[in-house]
Amino acid sequence: MVDELVSPFLSSTNPTMGVYAKRDGIHLRLTSKSSDREQAESLINKRENDIRAILKDSVWGTDSNTLETIIAELLAKKRLTLATMECETGGLLAQTITSVPGSSAYYKGGLIACTDEAKTGMGIDASLISRYTSASIEMAEAMATKAREQFDADIGIGLTVAVEPTNIKDIPVGSTFLSIVDGTTKHRSLRHAPGQQHQLKQRAVISTLFELRRILL
Repeated sequence: MVDELVSPFLSSTNPTMGVYAKRDGIHLRLTSKSSDREQAESLINKRENDIRAILKDSVWGTDSNTLETIIAELLAKKRLTLATMECETGGLLAQTITSVPGSSAYYKGGLIACTDEAKTGMGIDASLISRYTSASIEMAEAMATKAREQFDADIGIGLTVAVEPTNIKDIPVGSTFLSIVDGTTKHRSLRHAPGQQHQLKQRAVISTLFELRRILL
C-alpha cells in the first residue's frame, strides 16, 4: 500500500527513493546527488514534505529514530513513568525499552512471568488464572494493573502472546493480547500475526510500542 501511495516518486532520478519492508514498518530511503551539500539536502527535504503530505500521521520517525527512542521522548516530555509485565516474550519488551540510554528516568521496572505459578507469586489472582488461559485479554489487563501497582508507575503494560498451540480454538498461535492502563483508562488490543516463535515475540513487542505511541500522542 505504501509503495502504491508513493509510486509517483519512484521514477524520480534525483532524489531517488527505495521502499523497504522491515520489522518495525515500511522504510523509505531518499538519496540525492549534488555538488553542493545544501542543494542535496534541499532536494531530500522537499521530497520528504511531499511524502508526508500523502502518508500524514502514518510517519512515525526519520533518520535514526526507533520506536523505543520515540517512546522515550514522549514519556520524558509528558513526565510519565512506565512499568511492564510480560508472558511468553522472555522479557523482550523490557529489553527493548531499556536499550535507550537513560531509560531508568521513565522505566521503573518489569516482571516476567513464564508460568501460572509465577503469575500468582507476582500477585495475579489465582481465580483469574483458573477462569482464563494465560493468553487472554483479561490476563493482559490484570498483568498491566499489577505492574503499575508493583512499581508505582503512571502507566502499566500487560503483554501475553500465544507462541505455542493451545487447546482453545479461538486462540491460534500468533495471538497477541495487550493491555495498557493508566489508573483511569484501560486500553485493550488483540492482534494476530503468523510466524516462528522469535518472530511472534518481536512482532508483539513492536505492536505494543506502536500502540503505546498512539496513546501517548
